Amino acid sequence: MTRTIYSLIIALLAGLLAVSPAAAQSNTPLILLSHGSFWAWDETTNVLRPLTPDGSHFTPVLSPDGRRIAYTAYPDMVVTALEESGGIGGGPLPKDIWVLDIADGVNLPIVQQPADASFFVTGVPDKAMIRSRPAWSPDGTWLAWTEALYPEWNIQLTLYNFLTADVRTIVTGLPEQGGVPDVLDVMWADTGLVLHSATYEPRLATWQTSFLVYDAAGTLLREIPLAADTERFTVFYALVQVAGRDMVGVHYNTGDWEVIDLETGLIHPAPAPELYSASAPDTGLAVRIKGGGDTTNQVWLADAAGSALTEPINMGYANFDYIALSPDGGAAAYTPFNPDTRVFEQAVTIWRAGVVTTITLPDGLFLSGFTWGQPTWRITNLEAGQTPSGFSCPGALPPVLAVGGQGQVIPGGGPNNLRAAPSTSGTRLGEIPENGIFTVTGGPVCDGGLVWWQVDYAGQSGWTAESQGNIYYLQPVNGS
Repeated sequence: MTRTIYSLIIALLAGLLAVSPAAAQSNTPLILLSHGSFWAWDETTNVLRPLTPDGSHFTPVLSPDGRRIAYTAYPDMVVTALEESGGIGGGPLPKDIWVLDIADGVNLPIVQQPADASFFVTGVPDKAMIRSRPAWSPDGTWLAWTEALYPEWNIQLTLYNFLTADVRTIVTGLPEQGGVPDVLDVMWADTGLVLHSATYEPRLATWQTSFLVYDAAGTLLREIPLAADTERFTVFYALVQVAGRDMVGVHYNTGDWEVIDLETGLIHPAPAPELYSASAPDTGLAVRIKGGGDTTNQVWLADAAGSALTEPINMGYANFDYIALSPDGGAAAYTPFNPDTRVFEQAVTIWRAGVVTTITLPDGLFLSGFTWGQPTWRITNLEAGQTPSGFSCPGALPPVLAVGGQGQVIPGGGPNNLRAAPSTSGTRLGEIPENGIFTVTGGPVCDGGLVWWQVDYAGQSGWTAESQGNIYYLQPVNGS
């Protein structure tokens, strides 16, 4: 690509980044995916229009401002190979990454295939880049994805900066994935870049699922393995807000949930999260999970007070690609799963203020998912007293607090110090008086025979000790 074209792309993207997020989100249409093409439905006009002309576009991911879609697309050589062969199996196919402006239709390539790429050409060795679904940085100025040059399969983590058009690989040699060769899924949390890895462990005769946390420079901050179990396995995972911080929520085939603290690596039992609108967290609708079995999950719409607005809606086996909330939090789109035919219905229901609208797809279209506002999950009711898996603190009492709950300094023992780090050597920031109530935001951490929790007290964040020896300094607040 010439310097002139790069300059044009940078100028266009800089203009997009300058748009007010609130203004852009208010105009965000519902984006439907069908046969590799994107369609946009405008709630004001009730019009469904095509955004892309052909069937080679996949994994649409909305930007934080709701104006752009980052997605993967087949390059021409793959489209040609599919047309000539009628279908190619055996794993993921080579893909490029593009960004589409929803309003004006400007479609820009972010990364494409190497200049000497080849795929399914007689007499020419294959050489092509396999790429994962992209992930936006929280401020919308970066994209991240993993990629591997086929057939070598050296998997690497790559970033793109919209302000400079700089593409940089920050990690190489990522673990080879078990089963059909593939790249790793990426999530961008407030802690850093989170990669989902699933490798096969012959010694255990089962899968080993791990989450790898990197900073933007490519430094591995933490590797968090889940317990290897031949009976229990992961069926869904997503970033989940807990007490104002990003954690990873994991849903298992057994129906239970856990959350992973990305800062400490500790794993907490948890209730099911709810889907909500990040732009209307206190006033918008919420999608609550009723329960999960071995074939379906059920959800229902709830208002800000938690009251149910609909009957339970079948969502299939841990599949949440067919339900979304509008950016303003006032409307929901969903397509129920039919447990008898084991497919999703081919129409989209829109619920707003009790009024139901149905979007009927044009003939020949098969719905395979949709997105509207940023899909955001949260947990607000982690129960105190749930000890995270794998935590122990020799010489200290078992933890009685939990992230997301409230705690209180036990009267009679004096105030508790609030420190900048979970250690008696951490800088003293202040203190929490007897009976002082705080919110637990992180932890626990064991240091020096003390159990430490990260807390928020009267707007001040810091670490405070729960117990030492056989003495508790803190206790959960009733009902938290």
